[in-house]
Formats: sequence, structure tokens, C-alpha cells
Amino acid sequence: MPTNAYRHKAIRQVEALARKQYGLVTRSQARSLGMTDDEIDYLLLTGAWIRVFPGVLRMSGSPTTTEGRWMAACLRKPGRVWLAYRSAGRFWRLDGCDVDITEVLTTADLRGSRGGVIIHRTKAVPARDLTVVRNLPVTTVHRTLADLGAVCDLDVVELAVESALRRHITSVARLERQLAACSGRGRRGPKTLRIVLRQRGHRPPTDSHLETRFLQFLRRHGFPEPDRQERIYGDDGLIARVDFFYEEFNLIIEVDSRAHHTRQLDWERDLRRRNALTSHGRRVLHVTDHRLRRDPIGIAAELRRAFGLGAF
Repeated sequence: MPTNAYRHKAIRQVEALARKQYGLVTRSQARSLGMTDDEIDYLLLTGAWIRVFPGVLRMSGSPTTTEGRWMAACLRKPGRVWLAYRSAGRFWRLDGCDVDITEVLTTADLRGSRGGVIIHRTKAVPARDLTVVRNLPVTTVHRTLADLGAVCDLDVVELAVESALRRHITSVARLERQLAACSGRGRRGPKTLRIVLRQRGHRPPTDSHLETRFLQFLRRHGFPEPDRQERIYGDDGLIARVDFFYEEFNLIIEVDSRAHHTRQLDWERDLRRRNALTSHGRRVLHVTDHRLRRDPIGIAAELRRAFGLGAF
């Protein structure tokens, strides 16, 4: 008969494991560490543990967090469920993936949406497409970007791709290898990523979420693609690196959010920068986040005049 010290040690080991798993543990994990079903049922009966999913238990008093919800979904079938799609996009902090949902990829026999979890089934997932970060099993950023197009539109996938490239957590070459390894070339997710990579080419990534949205605005209104992150030089060397540049029209476009201009020194620095560009014969237009959301027609009209295209 196991001693009380043995029982207490088993419970301490289970609680230690739960702390690593955002307050969660599975019944099978608890058993493997020496707890009995009777002990587990007693803790559930007294409210010390709470049943989240079949076989997935949460320590009472542990905070309910986004990561905890994700972990609970993945623990339903350990080793066969991974955070994926928009949830993986949010995990990797990709632009456009800030939706508060739990979305998983699984090779287990789980179907449909259960307990607020969106489930995507697949026969197999290559090991190269999977990783574990902060104890959460998740699809790699490359696989996540290849999957996003199945549940998001083209603009969202572009936002996500540009942010990943900007932060150097992937590269165009790495994404091209991911697509080459994808089976079923007609799948919507990889197809959308191919379109994004084809239209951006090997240009440098945008410098912000707002810059990507401005490029999308240009395409919607039929304007040509500008050069990105262009360095402008004068007689004395580099004047500035600008957001967008149309050399043919001698036109610089800077996109600004309020966050970039909250300090007096930042504001004065930007004015000096603009004055330097103007004094060297460059035309400069500014587009703000507010106007892009509230006055896109006005911005389009200004650009048409700058391009010499006349009125609509």
C-alpha cells in the first residue's frame, strides 16, 4: 500500500506539471505520475480540480488565459493536436491575426467545433511543420502562413506575411520552400500564399501594419506599385529613408500613425526631414491612419492629381 508521503509526492509532481501547462493536466498524465482515478475524482468532486474537456483538468484558482485555452485544446489528444491557423497566427504575433478564437489542427478523431474550439482535421503533419514554444504545440510560422489563406482573405495573409518578414522570423526563400513541400497544390491556403509572394516579389518588407494597408489601398484604386523603403540621396549624401517612392513622378509618400508623432521632438525631427526632402526638389505627400480609414476617396483624388491623372 503506497504511503501518504508517496501520495503527497505524486500530487506535488502533478501540480508542478500543471504549472508548466498553464494550470492544466490530463487524467493520463496524473495517472502516470502516480495518482489514482479515485484521487482524481475526489479532487474534481471537491472543486479543487475542474474538468475542461474530457480527460483535461484545470487546477482551481489558476487563471484562465488565452494560452490556457489553447493548451486545453491541445491536451485533448497530446501529440496529435496543435495550435494552428488564426490562433497560431496570433501566437506568432502576426499582423491581422488578433482574433480571439481557438483553432487547432489535428490528426485525431475530433470533428467540427467543440467547446468553442475550431477543429481542422488532417491525415498527417510533417514534423518540420511543428514546434513547441512555451510548452504549447504549434505549427511553425512558415506552415501557419501557408495555412492562413484557408480561413482568411488575401489582405490578411499579406499583412501576416509582411509582419513575419519584417521581424525576420521567416524569409521569402523559406516560404517558397514551404510551398514546394505542400502536397495538394490546389489547396486554398498555399494558393493564397503563392499569390501574396508573387505580387510582392523580393521587395523589402513594409515597416508597419499601416504601410501594408496603404499598399492594399493603392491596388484597390488601380495605382502602380511604388518602391519601398527607398533611400533618398542629396549632394551631401543620404537625406532619408522613405516609406514609398515613385521615381517617375518624383513623389515620396510617407504613412503616419498618431503613435509615431506623440512626442514634440519626434514631430520636429519629421518636419526637418520633410524640409530636407522638399529643399532637394522632392514632392512629399503624407497619409495618416485616420484618413486612410475615414477618407480613402480624398487620398485617391490627391494621388491622381500628383500623378497628373486628373479627376475621377
